[in-house]
Amino acid sequence: MMNGENQKRSALEKIKEKLDTGALQSFFMGKWFPIVAAALILFGHTFGIEVYLCFVYMLLITLGVIVCDSVRPIIIALCAFTYQVSMQNTPGGPVWSDAYTSGVSPYFIALISAMIVADLIYIIIKFKVFSGLSFSKTPLLLSMSILGAAFLLNGAFSAHWEFADLLYGALQAFLFPFIFLLFYKGLKNEKDMEELGLYVSYVAAVMGVILALEMAYLYCFGGGYFPTIFNSDGSVIKERIHLGWATWNPAGACMSILIPAIFYGVMKGRHPVLYFGAATLTYVAALLTLSRNAMIFATLAYFGSVLIACFFAEKTRRTIFRVCVFLGILGAAFFVIVFFGEIKVLAKDVFDRGFSDNGRFGVWAVAVNNFKSAPVFGTGFYHFTAPILHNLSPAIPLMAHQTFLQLLSSMGVVGLGAYLYYRFDTLEMFVKKPTLLKTMLGLSALTLLLGSLLDNFIFIIFPTFFYGVVLAVSAIIFERQNEDERSSMGASKKSKNKKASNKRGKSGK
Repeated sequence: MMNGENQKRSALEKIKEKLDTGALQSFFMGKWFPIVAAALILFGHTFGIEVYLCFVYMLLITLGVIVCDSVRPIIIALCAFTYQVSMQNTPGGPVWSDAYTSGVSPYFIALISAMIVADLIYIIIKFKVFSGLSFSKTPLLLSMSILGAAFLLNGAFSAHWEFADLLYGALQAFLFPFIFLLFYKGLKNEKDMEELGLYVSYVAAVMGVILALEMAYLYCFGGGYFPTIFNSDGSVIKERIHLGWATWNPAGACMSILIPAIFYGVMKGRHPVLYFGAATLTYVAALLTLSRNAMIFATLAYFGSVLIACFFAEKTRRTIFRVCVFLGILGAAFFVIVFFGEIKVLAKDVFDRGFSDNGRFGVWAVAVNNFKSAPVFGTGFYHFTAPILHNLSPAIPLMAHQTFLQLLSSMGVVGLGAYLYYRFDTLEMFVKKPTLLKTMLGLSALTLLLGSLLDNFIFIIFPTFFYGVVLAVSAIIFERQNEDERSSMGASKKSKNKKASNKRGKSGK
């Protein structure tokens, strides 16, 4: 009996020893966990076994949450979580699969959901996410609270208001501050901000490669659902640019916003060539979505980042980078000239649409009419109908494809005013005391915001997860800059007082 208890105690002690060695924490806090997470995501997505591999994924995340003193593992866990959904199993259109609601899948999904809830509760308690909050001291808290109130009031007193508007508004009102506070509180223990910035850049690079490989699988094998995404002429059928978890526009946006963050690794990381390769793969993948939005804003993000790298990277890298960029531009121009005919066939949909509004003007007119009928609080998120819009994800309402018009339509002038106040509040941390890291993170956020001027990205939840990460890291940096400034001012004041005291002492003598 005693021997059995001793053996049991010995086994528990051995497990505890393993947890206390720091090996697990090093794994989850370092560069291997994102690679393992990427492998699970890609295998699940490619072979349609995401439900089973997601269970393994969540077990790892749960362990990481327990052993780590930072929410680093949650960055890729949250931001890349949706990438697992495969085309053949997607519950949305055009597949409308019941794979998640039949067989053993519901049991696995129930376990996964329970682990997600348990992990979030544990994180909230461990990192005191909702403790010690102050409108005067917690960054963005006041503006996010005002915006949250505006979300809750969407469609208030409108004849078109329905309960779904309150639910969707409550979801937005919760997620905007929660994602920010989760990472703001969970990353505050990080000592080296530059090292944290490189980690965020590394995770962005891993995510970019995941998306590039998913796009490659779609182009080569139809994504596991379509026999091919090409028609008989060799042109891409735009409606088949679908990754299961997103169609061409949101998928392209998710790729575009990663590019500036990856470029921080190009300028500061130990392996700039690998980071540059990841950024370029991500950019090409964004172009292959054939989303005109992604083509515009991924291009601005990529070449804007290239320009910054040419002037603000380390001296040796600047020279090498300028030469490589010059040769790259020549190579790209040569490729486009030589293969323009093939490119025109491949991207026929883009060339046919050109710079047309693609029905957006009609959609915007609907938003304006909604605003006119309820200018104060709007008509709510779910009162939006336009003949050209088709909802492939019924849980998310149809939208105006323009941030400000969407706000006016669904939330009226109250919503627009609250959003603008929040936006100016976020702008402050990037404009004041700029650093290279804050600039690159800010460009990632800006890419999402600019893309949202022609689409719905800021309101459809999953593209905003990485935005929440970059906002939180930037807020921590800005907060520490202010603390350092106050400390230096205090030290300077003490030094002046000491000198004045010494002078008075000497004159007294």
